Amino acid sequence: MTKLRVGVGVVAIFVLVAVFAPLLAPYGPNSQNLLNRLAGPSPAHLLGTDAAGRDVLSRLFYGARVDLPVALIAVAIPALLGTCLGLLAGWYGRFVQSAVMRTADLVLAFPVYVLVLALVAALGPGARSIIIATALVDWVIYARLVRAEVLQVKGRDYIAAARAGGLPARRILPRHILPNVLAQPLVYMMSDVVILILALSSLSFLGVGVPPPTAEWGVMIAEAEPFLRVRPWLILPPGLTIVLAGIGFSMVGDGLADRYRR
Repeated sequence: MTKLRVGVGVVAIFVLVAVFAPLLAPYGPNSQNLLNRLAGPSPAHLLGTDAAGRDVLSRLFYGARVDLPVALIAVAIPALLGTCLGLLAGWYGRFVQSAVMRTADLVLAFPVYVLVLALVAALGPGARSIIIATALVDWVIYARLVRAEVLQVKGRDYIAAARAGGLPARRILPRHILPNVLAQPLVYMMSDVVILILALSSLSFLGVGVPPPTAEWGVMIAEAEPFLRVRPWLILPPGLTIVLAGIGFSMVGDGLADRYRR
């Protein structure tokens, strides 16, 4: 429970920063002061300024408004799709199961990150492309997880009693099956958010993610990289922010896993 509480606290801080970034940020995310480029930390700019004279702290706050929503949406869509397909595959079996699982095997036959990178490159840079590419690939894990759980649950006595009582599948699946198979997908979702934040930052760093001058953590790292030798502190704020966000969501996932084991 301690892990879960600490993780929820860290995630809550990031969410609050994202929601209230316009109130918390001392400057606009793209407000430039070319006479104060690459300035070190000071009372006016607590984390200094970048090569365009923009306040690093303000861009860090506004970056949370990009990375967190994109990561959460990019996880929620494949999680919903994969859960629905996994439910149907596990419950009906035979043709439905074969169709879903063979499609999943086909997707898994390609290296996941290479496939996502290729899809993003084909769709063009931007948050929408990342969400679409992730949805086309990431549903596979959730479908396999949910199908495995359904195969275990549907053989239990209370499911047999529901079927013997004449309840149709449209009532058994949402009321009796779904609540009992969500533990593993929920735990994996927390890890998946961490992976998506890292993937989004990596794609932005490579130039195929969120395009500059948008305030995004990967973009900030890419813009700071040329000045790594002379201004090494520029790369630390976005890098440490990504690490802290990852730790927060990972602790939530570990806490949920510990809770469901009891």
